[in-house]
Amino acid sequence: SILVAYLEYVRTLGFQWVHIWVEPPKAGDEYIFFARPDQHKKPMKRDKLRTWYVQMLDKAKERGLIEKFASMAEMYGEMKSIREIPLFHGDQWAITIPELLSRIEQEHQETAEAANKGASGFKLQKLNSREVVDRAQQEIQHLKRHFLVAKLQPLDGPPKTDLDPEISNDLANSREVLLGHCQVSHWQFNNERYAQYSTMMLLNHFQRKPRLFCIPTCRRGRKEDGTQMVGCDVCDNWFHIECVNLTPEQAQVMKNFICTQCAEVGLAGGLAGSGFETSKSDTPDVEVHVDQAAAPPSTLLEQLGAAEQSTLADSIVSDR
Repeated sequence: SILVAYLEYVRTLGFQWVHIWVEPPKAGDEYIFFARPDQHKKPMKRDKLRTWYVQMLDKAKERGLIEKFASMAEMYGEMKSIREIPLFHGDQWAITIPELLSRIEQEHQETAEAANKGASGFKLQKLNSREVVDRAQQEIQHLKRHFLVAKLQPLDGPPKTDLDPEISNDLANSREVLLGHCQVSHWQFNNERYAQYSTMMLLNHFQRKPRLFCIPTCRRGRKEDGTQMVGCDVCDNWFHIECVNLTPEQAQVMKNFICTQCAEVGLAGGLAGSGFETSKSDTPDVEVHVDQAAAPPSTLLEQLGAAEQSTLADSIVSDR
């Protein structure tokens, strides 16, 4: 249903031809998803996959989307030039056609060398286009079960314009990149639980916006550029030390750092008043907390009365 709907969509945009490479994954190969279930790793026969594609094209033809479809050998049986064969990135013919031309050229060169043996040189000959087409058709005939070609029904009116903006994503642009990223990140699909988690992570990767660091008035474009930064112990956001008016020495000895946003909403309450002193920096966007030298816990408790000890205990429980 997804493929039929896709064919209907591209037809409205003016596309006329559909090329399908019937190439099932080999045993043990990871084609799109990493670590699939074991039952999915069994080798699939080409005829089974081809039958599935043919059933899909039959449904599209019933809906009036496809005029005709057949094997590539049948559709290109009367071609006049190999230029008629479309070459797609990563496709079989993007490799086969250049190899075929190189092989024919090598044969002609060897023939010319043999004919001009002993001569000072030989003349380069232009390849015979009919010979090239015949050799290409032989290759197509040899791979006739590997490719399907469909011609879409002509539109009644002018094609529509795709108004959706083109969205580029490093994972969605390349199957190899998607598979490699899943392998590195351990996003696997060998059971339902792992598949749910991996799907969630993929959706997050597709939808998330670039992370903004530091304060709104950051002097470095709110980017991580390799300069020294300090992290908020509550929200985990990072700030350039120069943007929060800290020196490298202060950042080195600082025990605690709370940004102003977290302090304003009260998220730093568990830290303030429990052995830490809060001091505002020159910028209004952050607060710096410096650990003070505190007395040993036993001495501190001895100095507290019963009421103070009860209040301290309640505070600790509420903080936890």
